[in-house]
Amino acid sequence: MTDPFFVRHDRFCPVLGDPKTAWVHNLPSIMTNDKVENQVSRRRPEEQSVTDEVSEYRKRQRRRSILFASLIVLAFILATVLGVVLTRDSRNSTVSDPDSQQNQNDDNVPETPPVLSTSGPTTTPSPTRTVAPSTFPTQSLAPTATGSNFPSATPTMGASPTNTPTAFVILNRWPSTSNGLSLTVQNALSPDWQETFTLVRNDWDNGIPDAVTLNVQRVAVDTSCAVPSTQGVLKVCNGNAGRTGFFGFNNLLLQDGLIVAATAELNDFYLSDNSVDARRHTLCRHIGNGLGLANVDEDFFNQDLGTCLDSTNDPANNLSPNRNDYVQLAAYYGPVGRRNLQRNIPKPSDLALPEDIVLAYAQVVSSPTNWRTLRHDDRTIVRETDLGGGFILQKKAFRARQ
Repeated sequence: MTDPFFVRHDRFCPVLGDPKTAWVHNLPSIMTNDKVENQVSRRRPEEQSVTDEVSEYRKRQRRRSILFASLIVLAFILATVLGVVLTRDSRNSTVSDPDSQQNQNDDNVPETPPVLSTSGPTTTPSPTRTVAPSTFPTQSLAPTATGSNFPSATPTMGASPTNTPTAFVILNRWPSTSNGLSLTVQNALSPDWQETFTLVRNDWDNGIPDAVTLNVQRVAVDTSCAVPSTQGVLKVCNGNAGRTGFFGFNNLLLQDGLIVAATAELNDFYLSDNSVDARRHTLCRHIGNGLGLANVDEDFFNQDLGTCLDSTNDPANNLSPNRNDYVQLAAYYGPVGRRNLQRNIPKPSDLALPEDIVLAYAQVVSSPTNWRTLRHDDRTIVRETDLGGGFILQKKAFRARQ
């Protein structure tokens, strides 16, 4: 077939009709193709640069997406952990703020005196727990059988079957120099309590760490448990306080937030015919409260903690203080004999109480009125009243069983 280009130009240039020179007439086409290839080769670096930029942009976008997703997952995990912690704390909080507590009447009395059992805990279902607020109008209390006890009350029987220690903490302490507490204990107990008192006194006086030195002073039996006439004295006594629902009481005379005198009274209405273990557990608890310690657990049906400051239906397991109680006393008063120049609180031992305070004390406990309730529930009553002159009388009563 004849090349159109050759045919088209043959008439003008016969030489081009020679097949040997046919390539000449294709020269414009060859030159055109070379030009296109040169233009393409010049555009390739620019296109490659654009492609690289697009690829890098997409990589950055992927990295940002991964980072954003990771932050969302991390925030979710933190929120979940925080929710679990808050839920656990709310469940472990067994004592409400006194400012949010509710009043509870104390008019009824139990039909039969509670007797501690040594056969182990029971499983009585628990009612809803209510406690009295710390701020409310003055509340008058009816007169009682004897001057030193609370009005009769019938806390609802039962408690929740939990192993979490529960206690309402109102901390009071004696003045000290951080070299340990040296305290006079007036033994005004009847003869049938002497053996138990010796055991309990030795338990508290020989702790490890040792923070307390109890100097026993035998005094006449005092069933009314009148306030000591001097400061720096804890008086221990017993008497029939009647059907109050409580095995014992503590009266703390406070000045500037510190205990200056105290009594620990045992209610023989429930304890005179009770077991030896019940009597020892109760006396140990009230001396511990008199030293300034709070109860560590007020649930009668959970696991025993091995301390007399633990409420229990099996007192044989909780007859004495444990190491935690001794450590707490050391935190209050320091170990016996340790020198500490940072604190120098005057010791009020052997200082006579003002006569008007002693008189006001006797009048208040014989006809208790104008008491302010700090707590009142099925386990504990804590009230206080102002005696004037900067002295506050605080009364605590703890049920020994449910």
